[in-house]
Parts: sequence; C-alpha cells; structure tokens
Amino acid sequence: MTWNFNMKDAPKSTTIPRTVNTTKGLRSYNELQHEYLIVETKCGKVLKSYWIPDENRWAGLATGESPVAWQAWPKPSAAMAEAV
Repeated sequence: MTWNFNMKDAPKSTTIPRTVNTTKGLRSYNELQHEYLIVETKCGKVLKSYWIPDENRWAGLATGESPVAWQAWPKPSAAMAEAV
C-alpha cells in the first residue's frame, strides 16, 4: 500500500439508516459506520483512526489536528473470511 497525502480524499464515517423490530414495534435510527484508516501524523506516528463527525475530528488526534497521510485499512479477502 502507498500513502495518500490528500486528506480530502480520505473516506470518512457515514450514517446508515437502520430499522429494528422491538417489543414496542418498529424503531428506526441512524447508525454511524466507521471507515477505518491507517494515518500518519505530522510527528511521524502511525495509528488506526476514523472520522468522528459529531466532533469534527479524527479519532486519536486532538481537535484541530489532522493527519498528513492515510492508507485504507486492509479488509480480509473472501478466502480468509471462509477460513475463519
């Protein structure tokens, strides 16, 4: 994988509408689904992070700080998922 230095292209968390059947009937709500990334900070630290929309910041970083680069978090292949 290679580093992407354009933070505007970094995928961010999204909300997914959900409906569940409860004892009081159907309940609809929005569920936050994180898009995990590998990010590098300006001081050279590398960590797993995701966008927190309510706080307008990246997890693991202070408000107002932004990573300098990112990579997609690897997803298991279909073969790996079947092996588990």
